[in-house]
Amino acid sequence: MNTLMNYLQYIPTFDMNSFLLMTFVFLFIFVFWKEHKNPKSNLVWTDLIIDPKTNKASVTRLGQFWGIFLSGWIMIFLTQKIPADKIADMYAYLFGIWLAFLVGSYSMSNFFKMKTEEKEKEK
Repeated sequence: MNTLMNYLQYIPTFDMNSFLLMTFVFLFIFVFWKEHKNPKSNLVWTDLIIDPKTNKASVTRLGQFWGIFLSGWIMIFLTQKIPADKIADMYAYLFGIWLAFLVGSYSMSNFFKMKTEEKEKEK
């Protein structure tokens, strides 16, 4: 019985932050799905990924989308893990980390874009 109690301590407990986060994630997915199904919608979700000039998936847009997603996830994770009494002191650092991820993802996607343009010029 003692070993069972040791394993049960690793099961996450319910907290309000996780509940709110999951509620907003599911709400976003639901709204995204409803707009995608609506034929009268002016939103074209493929514009987030597809380059209108080449009509192909844009590495730059994919890189920026991935950078925004990853940096947002890291900020949510860090905000939940920092104790409440220390979060006010950490806002500047958290913003700096978030900004570094965005700038890094933008720079990397532009690097890939330049590399693909150089390969196209060589052909």
